[in-house]
Amino acid sequence: MISWEVVEGTLLVARYAPEGNHDEIKKPSPNETRVAAFDLDSTIIDSKSGIVPNGDPDDWKWWQDNVVRKIRDAHLSGHQLIIFTNQGNLTTPTGELGPRLKHFGMNLGIRFYTPEEYFQGIIGQILGHKFNPDWSITPEVEARINKNLTELELFDLSKASHTGHKLTSAGGNVIIVFVGLPGAGKTTFFNIALNFGVIRLNRHDLGTMENCMEKAEHCLEGGFGIVIDDCNLDKSSRATWIDMASRLNVPVLAAEFTTPSDLCLHNDSTGPKGRQIFPRTKFRELEKQLEAPTIEEGFSEIVKVDFEWVGTRTELDIWRRYWI
Repeated sequence: MISWEVVEGTLLVARYAPEGNHDEIKKPSPNETRVAAFDLDSTIIDSKSGIVPNGDPDDWKWWQDNVVRKIRDAHLSGHQLIIFTNQGNLTTPTGELGPRLKHFGMNLGIRFYTPEEYFQGIIGQILGHKFNPDWSITPEVEARINKNLTELELFDLSKASHTGHKLTSAGGNVIIVFVGLPGAGKTTFFNIALNFGVIRLNRHDLGTMENCMEKAEHCLEGGFGIVIDDCNLDKSSRATWIDMASRLNVPVLAAEFTTPSDLCLHNDSTGPKGRQIFPRTKFRELEKQLEAPTIEEGFSEIVKVDFEWVGTRTELDIWRRYWI
């Protein structure tokens, strides 16, 4: 008998119990730690016709003749069997599957085997990393977390060497234009390092570009500095703010976020629970539009903002898993 459960609207779980146990299908107890987890397509089963995806429910075969025996052996040795699949959305190739499944296993803390290795005993090529979040965690970050430094202690704006100090040293009336892809850390940087003395403006929050410009001009006329927290990827999108700065006779600075694109995608995937992830196709389109800001555009200064991870040990343990 099979029971079905939808978890938080994003995960469909099927649980199977042999006949005779159908009165109650028990969920695994917390003490059950032996797990044998398998991908479905091209691991346990394959298409008989070779057509994928295929709407025919009978168009399948076991991937290898010994698949059933190996899975039965895992069950008899006390492993709980789990099959993962993404039938609802994964309809086109999304890159090399092996490294992504290896990262999935690493996130769960279980050993990863390729189908050839597990079912056939063939040791294949060791899978490497195209992207590893740990590449962005320096020894200084680890030391800071171990010392439990607060965000304010970390971002001491009194230090002339700090990026936030460079951006706010121009004084009251100033336009700071953020330039960076989604997930580059723009809003996080503002909340930690610039959230004193300048006002954050975002076109999405204000509804239209016209509303954003009207609010910006009102703030500047009142003597406040403003931060334009949007992507501002190309010259044309930045020209609006450069022209406003020229007309109101205020300095305009660019904060260029240098976070690599794969790290941006990773950051975007680890956002608050329930927040919609930025569409990947749209992200790659934006990546092609990115133009580095220049003094020739009319900026008074360009300050590069390199990625620096900030948070607690618990937050880091979640962030450093593989999410893309």
